[in-house]
Amino acid sequence: MRLSRLVLTGIPIALLTGCSTFQAYDGQARPEREIAVAKTSLRVIPLLLVNFISGYGLKQLDDKPLKGTTILFEPGRHRLTFTPGTAVILAGYGGGGVIAPKGNLSCAFTADFQAGHTYRLGVGSVKTLPLTDGSTTSTGTVRLKDSAKGQRTRKTDIPVICHTGPVDYCQQDSECPGESTAKHCDLPAGQPVGTCGPAAP
Repeated sequence: MRLSRLVLTGIPIALLTGCSTFQAYDGQARPEREIAVAKTSLRVIPLLLVNFISGYGLKQLDDKPLKGTTILFEPGRHRLTFTPGTAVILAGYGGGGVIAPKGNLSCAFTADFQAGHTYRLGVGSVKTLPLTDGSTTSTGTVRLKDSAKGQRTRKTDIPVICHTGPVDYCQQDSECPGESTAKHCDLPAGQPVGTCGPAAP
């Protein structure tokens, strides 16, 4: 199928056009047995004239912006931010288009990443509820898939926080530098990751 037009707002175009690798550590390239690997998640449901696509694009490792579909990084405990997205490809004689209605939702979690292991998020596995009525922040779980050579894939549901709109994720106040007003890290109960917000007067 040939697409004559792509308009994407929720899914990085790299998810649809192929793979690219981003090295998120300093120095020379190292063998995969010495590093951890995280990959974007993508699921396509093909129908007669419409393909439904859902996926999670990797956005940030700790405070480092990410790009690409395969991320190489140092093992250890890290915070990973990702963007859920959905899209529809409309097939037709004159080509097609893509509509992505997800908007600017982002989610974050922490995990211990091991050398020689590859990690993916289960597409559609984010299960959250708003903190309060009308809240733009929600908490819950996401499924992390952990695979390594010679081992069965392990699936674990871990805490996740999601937010609609611009936000800085944090785990302690030092990650929330104040500008015109002081900020603090608002950690919801039972969550290792929070969001930066104004400090109480």
